[in-house]
Amino acid sequence: MLIGCGLRRGELLSLTMKSIQLREEHWVIADLIGKGGHIRTVPIPLWVKRTVDAIPAIAVGISTISRLIETYQAFRVGVVKDGREHLIVEVRRLLKFALAIMSCCILD
Repeated sequence: MLIGCGLRRGELLSLTMKSIQLREEHWVIADLIGKGGHIRTVPIPLWVKRTVDAIPAIAVGISTISRLIETYQAFRVGVVKDGREHLIVEVRRLLKFALAIMSCCILD
């Protein structure tokens, strides 16, 4: 949003989901109060909109990778007692899930 829309940091921090609107078949940040109190409407490039839409899915992917790391660390310190097969199955499942989420975000 900073680079794609040319926003200032303060403008970005003041955004709400209501600020992003579809107007005349284009995504915009509506009624943005900028420097000096000036109100402006800023167009959002499609690649920026897609990135913003992908943020929840990316967060799920990051959470999954964090769980993967925690599982691996627990195995290394001996907390996981089910054996190596359990760890391998869990790691594969989490990696497939994380990769599927990330690839959807990138390919969209």
